[in-house]
Amino acid sequence: NQYEYRLVGFDKNWIRNGKENSAYYTNLDPGDYVFEVRASNNDGIWNKEIKSIAIHVAPPFWRTIYAYLFYVLAVLGVLLWIRHRGIQKLKQKFAIEQERIQARQLIEQQKRDAETKHQLDAMKIRFLTNLSHEFRTPISLIMGPIDALVAKNKDSKLGEQLNLISRNARRLLNLVNQLLDFRKMEYHELKVQDEE
Repeated sequence: NQYEYRLVGFDKNWIRNGKENSAYYTNLDPGDYVFEVRASNNDGIWNKEIKSIAIHVAPPFWRTIYAYLFYVLAVLGVLLWIRHRGIQKLKQKFAIEQERIQARQLIEQQKRDAETKHQLDAMKIRFLTNLSHEFRTPISLIMGPIDALVAKNKDSKLGEQLNLISRNARRLLNLVNQLLDFRKMEYHELKVQDEE
């Protein structure tokens, strides 16, 4: 007896196997095949009846539908991660920019506050200066006649009162002079701050 076989979907022609009753296939692509066998008698007459068996070759695990699904999910996961990372970087960049803007605004506000304080200090000094000058002139005008009266007066009771007026006028003039000195110190301090 002799045998012939073929694998439908792989072999185009029948393969003679002689008297050996086995067949080997390697490196078959995944898919469905039909293995057919026919035999001949000792006289070489081939039997019309063909025996067949359906064969299914499963793909390797890396070529299964689950593997492809995993590949798609992995690619989508990587793309989503890249997108998420990009969004995070943009948010971080935006937050840093917002901090810079807030810092600039804070510095500008502090400058405005310092300028306002400086202007208020200058107004205060001008006010004190004007007020001091307004007091100084009348006090000086009062002291001149009082000193003349004290020098001419011989009455002791009236002299005491004139001396009291003169002392208080000098004390008031001294206070006004101290205010003017304070103004000079404040003005000098403001001038030094402006130069810095």
